[in-house]
Amino acid sequence: MNFAFEIEKFNEFLNGLCTAANALRTSYTGPEFDCYIEQLNFSKDKAFEDNFKAFFYQKCKKLNIKQPSNFQHHTDWIFEMESLNWTDAIHEFFYKNLFPTLNINQFSEIYQSLFNKIENLMGEIEFAKQGYISPPWQFNPYCQHWQHLYIHSNDIQLLITFEANT
Repeated sequence: MNFAFEIEKFNEFLNGLCTAANALRTSYTGPEFDCYIEQLNFSKDKAFEDNFKAFFYQKCKKLNIKQPSNFQHHTDWIFEMESLNWTDAIHEFFYKNLFPTLNINQFSEIYQSLFNKIENLMGEIEFAKQGYISPPWQFNPYCQHWQHLYIHSNDIQLLITFEANT
């Protein structure tokens, strides 16, 4: 399977979901939302949190977010990630972040489509973690509105990021 191609297709699907979710929020004047998926290559020799710190440090460097010269990328991170049954994690993540105005019956078709796409891409899911990772204050406001869903299978590790465009 060509993961890069499949992830690109999945991101197109997520873009459509975000467009729909933003359109449903007519009474809300806050920021619009983006949601995207990325493949991770975490080291088995590092702790889960250390892998995330390195990932976000590199991502912020790519975004040209300037850090002070004495910045230590391994300090001041807050991890609020909880392990959930992966089907519950998918439901919670997308329902809470993108479609809170829909009732459960309205959301069920979206959920089933997400469930099938993720399962087809990843195979058997080992575990999922959902929540947020708050970077050191030097990165804010760039990263402060990010919510994350980390999904791990035997074949692939994915991070789905939900961000408010502020």
